[in-house]
Amino acid sequence: YITDNDYPSRIVDSFVQLKSIGCGCFIEHAYIYGKNEIGNHVSISGPGTVIHSEVHDVKIGNYVSIAPGVKIVEFNHEINKPTTFAVNFNIYKKEFREDVQSKGSVVIEDDVWIGSNAVILSGVKIGRGSIIGGGSGCNKRCRTVFDSYWSTG
Repeated sequence: YITDNDYPSRIVDSFVQLKSIGCGCFIEHAYIYGKNEIGNHVSISGPGTVIHSEVHDVKIGNYVSIAPGVKIVEFNHEINKPTTFAVNFNIYKKEFREDVQSKGSVVIEDDVWIGSNAVILSGVKIGRGSIIGGGSGCNKRCRTVFDSYWSTG
């Protein structure tokens, strides 16, 4: 348990690396790696939820709800090399960051709901009050609730 003020944050059956976490958060059955910042009263549910940053930060605002199976990935394989395999990391024992590229931080502003199995990619900013529907892929800015993304399948 991480406590701040009168509202403890709880982390249950999860692997979590964070730069910071606010008060009143609940994280269960999730894998969170790298430079991540989580605001106040955030709910991150698993199983299968992964938040992974390597190059830039993932910043999650206040009152954000993240459903099971969501993937938030701030980087991608480097495609301008002879192979997308992580050669520097796996063979030459260098930093994993040398094998990836990023379009920038992922920023999720306040009061956002991200539905089950959505995928959020690097460089994305999701505006306050937005809803990312279950199964959606988000690879560009989502400014307001009126710009929300929904699965089309």
